[in-house]
Amino acid sequence: MSSVHRWAAVVCWVLCASVRPALAEEQPLFAEDAVLAVTIAAPLGAVQAERDSGEYHEGTLTYRAADGAQHELDIKLRARGRYRRQARTCRFPPIRLNFRKKQLDGTVFEGQDKLKLVTHCRTGNIRYEQQLVKEYLAYRFLQMLTDTSFRSRLLRVNWRDSEDPDEDFEHYAFLIEDEDLLGERLGLPAGEVQRTRVAKLDGEQATLVSVFQYLIGNTDFSMLAGPADDTCCHNVVLYDRDGKFLPVPYDFDFSGFVDAPYAEPNPKLKIRSVKTRLYRGRCEHNDMLEPTLARFLEKRDAIFGLLDSQEGLRGRERRDARRYIEEFFDTIDNRRRIESRLVKKCV
Repeated sequence: MSSVHRWAAVVCWVLCASVRPALAEEQPLFAEDAVLAVTIAAPLGAVQAERDSGEYHEGTLTYRAADGAQHELDIKLRARGRYRRQARTCRFPPIRLNFRKKQLDGTVFEGQDKLKLVTHCRTGNIRYEQQLVKEYLAYRFLQMLTDTSFRSRLLRVNWRDSEDPDEDFEHYAFLIEDEDLLGERLGLPAGEVQRTRVAKLDGEQATLVSVFQYLIGNTDFSMLAGPADDTCCHNVVLYDRDGKFLPVPYDFDFSGFVDAPYAEPNPKLKIRSVKTRLYRGRCEHNDMLEPTLARFLEKRDAIFGLLDSQEGLRGRERRDARRYIEEFFDTIDNRRRIESRLVKKCV
C-alpha cells in the first residue's frame, strides 16, 4: 500500500470510527454461544476440485430462527487458507463465505459480509471433527481472557451438494469474526506492516497471547513477521493502538490441545511433538508475566467449566483435553516450574 493510500485509509477510518464500533459490537451472530444449525447447498464437488482457483461458487445457506421463521440466504463460497487448503491435508477445505448484505437485515447474520468457516477437513473421520471442536474451544478460551480476540460461533452444518442429490452429510463447523469487524469493535486500525519489532508490541497483550499459546501448546505463530509474500504476522493480526501493536492470534490446529492428525512441530524448535509445550514469550516482557498468570488462574474454573460442558466433544477426547489443560495450570501454580518452563525459556 502506498503512503497516499495508507493516509487515505486512515482518514476514512478516523471519520467513521464514532459509528462503526457500536455496529461491530452488535453482531447477533456472535452475541450467543448456542450451536446454530444451518444447511449449506452448493456445488461441493466443484468447491473441492477448484480449491486453488480462487473462484466463488453460488450457493444458499438456510437456518431456522428462534421464532421458528426459516431464512434462506444467497451466498458465494470458495476454498480458503494455506495448509488446510491443500488436498493432501484436507479433502474438504476451509471455506470463505460471501453474503449478500442486503438480505441480512433481521437475520442472525446481520452486519456480516465475508466470513471464514472452519470445516471438518475429512468426511467420515471422527478424529477430525473432534479436532475442530477443540479448536473452537481454543478460540472460546481466549475470549474468556480478553475481548481483544476473535469471536467464534459453532455450527452444525448439513452439507448438500447441489449437483449430486445423493451427497448429503452433516458435520460441526465454526465461524470466525471478520478481522475488519474486530478492528471496528476494538476501535483500532489494522497494523499493516511487513514485520515489526518487540519494542513495537503492546507488552501486556503480547504476554497474554504468549501464555495463551503455551496453554494450548501452540508454537505455530509469530508476532513479529509473516510469510514472505504477505503482511505481518504468522497466524496473528496486529492492531495499532497509539503506535503500539496489539497481537490477536488465530489458527490453532497445530497446537497440542487440538492435536490434529497432520500437525507436526517446526523442526527448528527441536521438539518431538506438537503436544510438547514450549514457551515463546519475549524476555523483554517477563515483568508482565506474573499478573498475566494470575489472570489465567482467575479463569481456571470457567475454562474447565466450558471444557466439561462443550457440545460435540466425546468422552475420551474430553478427558484427554482436560488432562492437557490441567498440566498447564499445574505449571503456572508452581513457582519453580514457572521459572524453569517460562521465565528461562523466553526468547
